[in-house]
Amino acid sequence: MLHGYVKHIENYFDDYKKCYEIMYEQKCQIGFLNAHAFPSIEIEKPIKGVVVVGGYSILAKKSIANLKTAFPELRVQQFKYKL
Repeated sequence: MLHGYVKHIENYFDDYKKCYEIMYEQKCQIGFLNAHAFPSIEIEKPIKGVVVVGGYSILAKKSIANLKTAFPELRVQQFKYKL
């Protein structure tokens, strides 16, 4: 399933590129993002992604370990909620 998702993104790269560039500019214009440094962006190939996992439990750690075992080429980052 993951490889299918990656292939889909590759096949429709130009559509995603245009969409994300427009959304970024719109978010800057309405103040959702600080546009002082970068009022616009241009996405270029190659694109490298990261799987971000939110969780604080043992289940998240096990899921990340399973993901890394099944797809060793993936970059995986976990963030934890702390009070």
